[in-house]
Amino acid sequence: MKFEKDIYLVFSNHIIEQMIQCVNKAYPNEACGLLFGEKQEKIKKEEVDYYYEYIGKKFICIESDEKSPIGFLIKNEENLNKIFIESYKELNMKLISIFHSHPSGNHPSRIDLKNMKILDKSNLKSFKYTIWSIMDGKDKSMNAFMYCNNELVQINTEELI
Repeated sequence: MKFEKDIYLVFSNHIIEQMIQCVNKAYPNEACGLLFGEKQEKIKKEEVDYYYEYIGKKFICIESDEKSPIGFLIKNEENLNKIFIESYKELNMKLISIFHSHPSGNHPSRIDLKNMKILDKSNLKSFKYTIWSIMDGKDKSMNAFMYCNNELVQINTEELI
């Protein structure tokens, strides 16, 4: 798998704590949630090159409609639309990451990869270049991934100071 060095998912310790609480509440099943914030293009200090920061500012834990250690499902589209509208219109934030956990491990499953591909091909602007962040339910380590240009890439995660 390719590692994309020019994309960073950045969030505060407070956001990480909210994610951990979400995971603990659902464990041993998968937890899920959405991370909203902003995308910024930045220039590297010593190079004439750009990188992108996806800055997480608001995390919403969503109870999965499917209680399972191998998958999550959000059926309530009305609630999802309400969350999207509130985050965009009231807070001027966009979806930057779909978050979920695995009982053990923090890499995409076959189901995750299938869903990443579906969302990438869906032509829904809200989901294009969305990061999938996955937390290990046991040790709370996290990795982040993006499906772009027909391939899965791992991206950097960084705590905002």
